[in-house]
Amino acid sequence: MVSLSVAQASASTIAGVKRAWGWLKRLYDGEGGGRPGDVPAPNTGMDGTADAAVTAANNLIREAAEGGVRAVNAAVDGAIVRLQASVTASIDASNELNASCRRANEAWAKAEQKMTTLRQERMNFELELKQTAQSLVDALQQAPEPSSSCTVS
Repeated sequence: MVSLSVAQASASTIAGVKRAWGWLKRLYDGEGGGRPGDVPAPNTGMDGTADAAVTAANNLIREAAEGGVRAVNAAVDGAIVRLQASVTASIDASNELNASCRRANEAWAKAEQKMTTLRQERMNFELELKQTAQSLVDALQQAPEPSSSCTVS
């Protein structure tokens, strides 16, 4: 975008120089020239027409250069504004990503904590189951042998 504005500034400068050249050509061809408000050039020892031509050319070239500088400054200002907006958007996106990562890490920590609790509960259940099974085995071993005869009344 800056290069486009620099091209516009160059075109503005070229247009100003062409106007100055056209004005000098008209003056040389005897058509006169000059514009109201032109600042006269210092006395160069030339006749008034030559002084006016130099003054007009200087004024037009200065105006063209100032226009080019304004165009470049506007392009740079625009680029800075777009860059600031881009940086702000990048910072916002980074902050949002960091917040998402924090939430994901918190969820992961909770899941790990739950898994640890479940593992502990499973180990406790397995231990209780083993103890119950052992108690049953012990109870069966201490039980009297069934008799071969059984009477039902």
